[in-house]
Amino acid sequence: MNEQEQIDRGQRAERLLQDALYVESFELVRKAIVTKWEQSPGRDAEGREYLFLMLKALNDAKGALEQAVSDGKVTLHSQEQKRLFKMFR
Repeated sequence: MNEQEQIDRGQRAERLLQDALYVESFELVRKAIVTKWEQSPGRDAEGREYLFLMLKALNDAKGALEQAVSDGKVTLHSQEQKRLFKMFR
């Protein structure tokens, strides 16, 4: 992936993370998992572990988008620094 693709990818990820439908959907799924976990019987260790893994996967998906945003910003900043360096050379 070239630098411009990485910047574009980061900007798309940022728009997605700020999208009201995404935010609402993420929270609904997260709350549903936590509610199921809270309501599960203590003896259901396997079910609780499965819910934990679901929550972890949900957070990992969001984390991947956040990482794309960060990578895009770093790449954009790097490009800007290169341009400035060339201007003052």
